[in-house]
Order: sequence, then structure tokens, then C-alpha cells
Amino acid sequence: MKFSLQWLRKYLDFNVTPEQLAQQLTNIGLEVEGIAGDELEISVPPNRADCLGIIGIARKTAAVNGLHFAYPEVATIVAKVDDKIRLEVKNPTACPRYCSRIIKGINNHAITPAWIQDCLRIAGINVISPVVDITNFVMLEWGQPLHAFDLNHIHDHTIVVRNANKAETLTLLDEEQVELDPEILVIADPKQALAVAGIKGGLNSGINADTKDIVLECAYFDPIKIRLAARRLGLQTDSSYRFERAIDPGMQVKVLERVTQLLLEVVGGNVGPIIGAESLQYLPESVKIPLRLSRIKRVAGIEISVDKVTEILKNLGMVVEAGALPDDFIITVPEFRTDMQREIDLIEEVVRIYGYDNIPAQLPIGTLAFTAQPEELVTENHIVECLINRGYNEAITYSFIDPELSKLFFPAVEHTRLVANPISVDMSVMRPSLLPGLVNAVLYNQNRQQDRLRFFEIGLRFTEFDNNLEQVKTIAGACSGNVYPEGWANAPRAIDLYDIKEDVMALFALGHNTNLLNFRVETDVALHPGQCAGIYLGNARVGKIGLLHPALQQRLGLNTPVYLFEVDFVTVISGKVANFSAFSKYPAVRRDIAILVAKEVASANIVQAIQQTAGKLLQNLVIFDVYQGKGIEPGFKSMALGITLQDLTSTLTDATVNDIFERVVSILEKDFNAKLR
Repeated sequence: MKFSLQWLRKYLDFNVTPEQLAQQLTNIGLEVEGIAGDELEISVPPNRADCLGIIGIARKTAAVNGLHFAYPEVATIVAKVDDKIRLEVKNPTACPRYCSRIIKGINNHAITPAWIQDCLRIAGINVISPVVDITNFVMLEWGQPLHAFDLNHIHDHTIVVRNANKAETLTLLDEEQVELDPEILVIADPKQALAVAGIKGGLNSGINADTKDIVLECAYFDPIKIRLAARRLGLQTDSSYRFERAIDPGMQVKVLERVTQLLLEVVGGNVGPIIGAESLQYLPESVKIPLRLSRIKRVAGIEISVDKVTEILKNLGMVVEAGALPDDFIITVPEFRTDMQREIDLIEEVVRIYGYDNIPAQLPIGTLAFTAQPEELVTENHIVECLINRGYNEAITYSFIDPELSKLFFPAVEHTRLVANPISVDMSVMRPSLLPGLVNAVLYNQNRQQDRLRFFEIGLRFTEFDNNLEQVKTIAGACSGNVYPEGWANAPRAIDLYDIKEDVMALFALGHNTNLLNFRVETDVALHPGQCAGIYLGNARVGKIGLLHPALQQRLGLNTPVYLFEVDFVTVISGKVANFSAFSKYPAVRRDIAILVAKEVASANIVQAIQQTAGKLLQNLVIFDVYQGKGIEPGFKSMALGITLQDLTSTLTDATVNDIFERVVSILEKDFNAKLR
């Protein structure tokens, strides 16, 4: 909005420079975008419709400078003729108040006064004709849009405020034809639409040089209704800009008198009575808000006297009444301050008017309760540090993904949870997994010549269960490229399944849960059928690990294989950080055994069987060789295992060690049909 200080001084007797006024307006939340001479251009926040008219700015300026503000005198115009429009409001919720009056016998060839033309020019509004110019001027003055119709182009002299008919069309004042729908409110006569309510008038009923009789409209429209209609039609006008922000619902009659006063001075004519229709139950009501001086002190950090607070609020047009307790008030907020809803809103306004420069700078004083987290708990920080130390970079991907990408990873999942207003089509479903987002991150970086990638993410995935949306905190990772950075000390080696498996084991080692951890061969539509496993903690499935399916890799355009893992966050933190225990004073005994088993036997099952058999004396178990080939019967493999036993209380005897090894060999022969080599 643009205006000049000369215009402002018509309503307020004060003497400040444009720069001083700009600073004052900035302090009260109005952004000054430019100063040219004595002209200012300001940006008004969406919740400050009271400042969309020069009178509103004058009222605020008076409050800041401690000046008295009074509305311009608007005389009640005595009707000279009895002519009045017939009015019917069919949608009172969208139009709670509609006021109108007829003026007959105007001279639309008159010249708009120069001072009004100057105001319009500064505001960037074209000068058109006296009637249009004056209605535009009053809109800039009061912040209340108005419209004028040619009375002789309104059938039966009847105005109907209704919703548009389906596929109804209207030619606007700029000769653009728009198609309306039943969600759009229109001003009509019994035969056709005359204007889009609160947005723009129609060409057929518009004012022209031959207009003699006019109908003035001044109404309050529901802001949401106007906002939706403007978006549907793609129209942004000075009128809709104000109606969308909720104008003062109580000024319509006064504004109608003001515009009539100016029209009579310029174009003359005979005035009819004001008629109107209103539904008070749909109009915004004045808000009463309790205000505590103690709360002002707590928020502002200083004491503002009762008299000063009262003065500021009264200068802003508010009614101040005593509250139930001393130094407490009940504030009645005027209708034009639609932004005032809570006590903190009042405090903010008081502090702004009081002046930020009057508040001394001081450090805040407060107390902070510190609660130490038990050291044995595994935290998210532990997980992040673990993965970063293993060469990963943390990624944050969107919680919404492309439904087509989701179908590639989870073809059996029905995506019933679509986003109502997605950022784009490829972000329209809530992710059932973190993996698609991480794979996209790998692809993005590969396309930018990055070939060694390790990403992890801790976030929520969303699943449907009994028609309810569940969110599960999850840890996921994606790797591609070589194990180590390029260099002379390390021979290049591509990441394989065992590398990423080791990373998963390191996560569960944080909670000392590796004894319960096992991997079971599974199939997954998005993973390589020969390199895919479920992650289990005991008998509970807690995640999955594997190589991205080659067909999916090719379809997505990935340059190299991508290894993935995903586990439930709560299972990783379920254990406790390992505690220190004293070293044994007694020697350990290691014995190695080599067995021959069928190649399909999982090593994890063999390890688990040995752990259960050896019991608490088992200190370490390692598989140090697996061999298939010459000398080994087809369909079998040779496994060499190192078993270390140690007692914390005494030296192990040969008899004890032999007994354990005999039981280990026996269980391997019985359960896995193993043979000693």
C-alpha cells in the first residue's frame, strides 16, 4: 500500500519526517518497502486488515505518538427520493451484511477532484471516472471495498446475493469471461450474475459515461469464501485483497455515507435511503480478553504503569474495564482488530506502542533443571556416532515419496494414505520405508560423479494397521562403491553384503545384543533373491538387509550395486551399554575344529548351537576358514572354527575342556549331520 504524508495529515495533526514515520511503522509490525519524497510504500501482514486503509494507519500513528485520533466527520445524508433496490440474500453465512443505496441523476462527465486523483496515482490506481474514482478512494481511505452498478442495467431493480449456478459465466469489467461454479458467491439480478462478490464487477452492469442512476454496494463478506473464490478464478484485486483479510464488519453504513457525501459534491444527484440485510449471528463479535499486569512484566521484562497501559489500549480503540483482581483488566477488542485473540496479542501491542527502545537490554535470568540420563542406556547419539565412525553420512529425506517408486519397493502395499495437498505428484504418499528415499539420495549423488557413498537416516516410516496409521521410528542405510577411499595403501574392493552386515552388527553391539542377533535367508521383491536376509533379535523380526535387485537397479538408472539395511529403532536401543567386568586371572584355552557340513547349512545356526552348548565358559567363537572345492565332496563345505574357553574363578582342567568339546561335536553331528575333518 502506498500513501503520502500529506494525505495522512488530513486525518492527523502531527509533524514527523518520512524516515521517522517509517521507523515507527516498522516498530509496530508494518514493513516499509520504500520511501520516495513524502511517499511511503508499506507491506501489511495478512492479519492486519485494520491497516489496509489510511485511517487505520493514522489511528496507529496516533497511538505511537500519543496523539488524539478521531474519525473524519461523516454526516448522515437525508434521502431525497424513495427509490430503493429490492434485496435478497440467499447465502447469509457468506454475506452477513449487505448495504445499498440508489443515487439518481448523477453527472458522470464531471471531473474527479485533483486531490483524489493524486491519492489514486500514489496508490497505483488508474483514474477512470468520478464514480469509480471516488469508490476507489474511499476504499483506500477506510479499507472497505465498495462497488457501483448502473441501476438501469439491473433487471427489476432487484439484487440477489447467491452462489453461482453450475457452469454460469460472467464477463468482467476488463472483458475477461470467467466460468463460475456453485462455490463462488455472486451479486446477481433475477436473470444473470452482475459481479463476483468481493472480487470484481461485471461489464454489463458497470458504470460508463452514459450512466445516470447508480446503485452503491457496501458489504461484509466471509473472508474464507472470498479467498477460495479468488484462487479458483485466479483473480487478485484490491477488493479481494482486503476482504480476504477480514475487514471491519461494523463500518458499512458509515462508509456508505462517506462515499455518498463525496459523490454528491462531485457528480450531484438525488439520494435514496440506505437499505440493508444482515444476519448478526454470522458476523464476528467483539472479543473480551483478560489482561494481567504481572504477565506484561514477565513477558516484557519491565514494569509498565497501569495508567500507561490504559492509555495505550484506549488510544488503540479498546475498551478497558477493571478485572476481578487488582491490576487486572478485561479488554474489549474493537471489531476491526481481528488479529487480537489472546492475552499475548494484547501484550505484544502494548510493548510495540510503548517502544522497544524504552525497554532496557538485560540478560535473562532463569533456572534450568538438568536431568542426567542413565549412562547404560543406548541413545540416538550413540547410533549416530557409531554409523558416522563407520564412514556413513547422515541424510534427511522427505516423509512423502512418489507412489510409483513406492510400488517398485512394495507392490503389495495399498497406499490409502494419500497426502491431501502434496508439494508435487511425486511426493503424494507417506513412505512405508526409508529405503526409497535413501536410494534416491544415492542416485542423486551418482549422477554428480560421486561413486563411493554411504548414507544412513533415522526417521519415521508409516504403515496401515486396522485402518489406523502407525508410525515406526526406523534406522536405514544405503551403501555403494568401494569399501575404502582410493589410495596406495588399500587395494580397491567393492562393498559386499558382509560389509553392511558388519555395520548392522555394530549397531546391535551398542546394546550388547549381538548374542541374540541372527540373520535368516528371506526373499524380498526389491532385493536380490540370493543376497537378502531378515534381521532377527531372538525370534522377533526387526528388519532386513540385502542387495538392491539388479532389475530395480537398472530401472532406476543406478551405476553400481546398492546394499541396504533397515531396522526398527527401538530394538537397537533396547539393550544396555556394555559394563566393565574384571579380567580373568586364569589362562584361556583355545581349540580349533574343522567340520564338513552341507553347503546350505547356515553358519549362524552352527554358531548359535555352539554358544548354547558351551555355555558361560565360552569367551570367543570365530569362523576363520570356509572352503569349497578340490578335496571336498560336491554339495558340502568345510568350516574351521576357533573356540576359546575361560573360567573367571579357576583354571580349566583338561577334563572340563574335553567334556565341552565332546558335547559340541555331538550336537553338531546330531543337528547338522556334521563330520569332523
